[in-house]
Amino acid sequence: MLKKKIAPEYSLLEKVIVESHLNKTRNWLKHRNDCVDEEKLRPELDTEAIQYIVRALANLVGHDGSLPSEGPRFLEWLYKHRPDLKTKRDEDVL
Repeated sequence: MLKKKIAPEYSLLEKVIVESHLNKTRNWLKHRNDCVDEEKLRPELDTEAIQYIVRALANLVGHDGSLPSEGPRFLEWLYKHRPDLKTKRDEDVL
């Protein structure tokens, strides 16, 4: 869902969005032997984990409209502990 929304807004290919942004840390960890010595990454691990959980929830909602039983609890935690990630649209949903 994210790549389809972001790609046209920034005139980028969906593949670039996924490889260079959404999955950059995962790919670096998975294929780090292929990286050059100068390539360093300093991921925010909690932000990476949150991103993957939110993406999984969004994909599930997009797939069949459902949300796991722990979904609302996670979102409450997210808004309480990471208010920097909250948007105006989120306020409309909650």
